[in-house]
Amino acid sequence: MMGAEPTLAEIIRLAIASRLMDLHVALPGKVIAYDASKQTAEVQPMIRRAISDSNGEIAHEDLPKIPNVPVKFPRGSGDSYSITWPIAPGDFVLLVFCSWAIGQWRESGDLSDPVDLRKHGLGNPIAIPGIAPKTGSIPTDPSAMVIEGPEVKVGPAAVDFVAMNAKVLAELASIAGVLSAHTHTVPITGPAGTTTSSPAGVYAPPADVASTKLKAES
Repeated sequence: MMGAEPTLAEIIRLAIASRLMDLHVALPGKVIAYDASKQTAEVQPMIRRAISDSNGEIAHEDLPKIPNVPVKFPRGSGDSYSITWPIAPGDFVLLVFCSWAIGQWRESGDLSDPVDLRKHGLGNPIAIPGIAPKTGSIPTDPSAMVIEGPEVKVGPAAVDFVAMNAKVLAELASIAGVLSAHTHTVPITGPAGTTTSSPAGVYAPPADVASTKLKAES
């Protein structure tokens, strides 16, 4: 005996559900390769797609790797301000799938028409670094912003290391101590003849050279 014909409402619901299977908003992804010169990555989405067969059973399949995904770093004021860091294969990112294709806009920065008319398609994500599973953690301080890395540069052309306040003050105090303890003979000619004096140098303690906001590990 054949089953009952689906109602119009059921057909509409199934059509919407089928369409939503191919609509993507945001997913975690893993970087497969990264091009630092273009700031784009090849990314593997880390959540499988759920698909329904003709019997209503749910199966899962891997989503394809996505090439040339632009990586979003903080930037602004005409690109005068930015924060960047190295991206390595294996890093996790959050893939955000744009409503319309952004390829034309990325080429010019001008108001553009989408070439691909699919909405929230797999081919139009951006990658935001920083998302991680529970197995990953980063240093935090509840009272301050923490910037962590094997090497941190302020400005892309930075080559010299920043001096540390405590070490600078200690070195200045050491120099001041040596100078203050030093004496030397000075001849003085007066009415009673020539005498000598051995004055000690007098040096004030070095002034504080610390920044009022920026701290770094020594």
